Amino acid sequence: MKRKICISLILALIGIWVVLFLLDLANHNWIITPQDMVRPFVILIGLILSLVKLISGGGSAKRSLSFYEKSYQKEIGRAFSEPGQKNAKKTLLKAIALYNENRFNTSISKLNSLVKKCNNRDDFRTVLLFLALNYSDIGLYNQAIDTYLELLRHDRGCSTAWSNLGI
Repeated sequence: MKRKICISLILALIGIWVVLFLLDLANHNWIITPQDMVRPFVILIGLILSLVKLISGGGSAKRSLSFYEKSYQKEIGRAFSEPGQKNAKKTLLKAIALYNENRFNTSISKLNSLVKKCNNRDDFRTVLLFLALNYSDIGLYNQAIDTYLELLRHDRGCSTAWSNLGI
């Protein structure tokens, strides 16, 4: 709904731009210098690009969960890859997507629900790493530190946790 309103608004602005430009041309006896055309055409180009972005959904389209699985392959490793853990893996990927969308509280909620489903080092490492990253990004540094320390209890060799704790 908001998108349709924005598209309508931009189309109206383009229409207004055309009318104002034609009025300005008429006031100058239909003669205009190239220097006089720069500013109006920059505005028009901006309006058109905004319209194209809105129509195409540029940047706002949801990425698939497989995108996040591929993008964070190193961090995810073999987390929730055991038989019967397909839903947990999907929840993990949704939490990572939420983290990328800066929806930290919702991501934290999903990750906390996954902690009790962790069965092995890879599960704990991935869930706790993203949980700590969420905490860090919202400024809850003590929770982030505690989460990194918990992660290290499950995987002493997690270089990312050691590095982030150092930071």
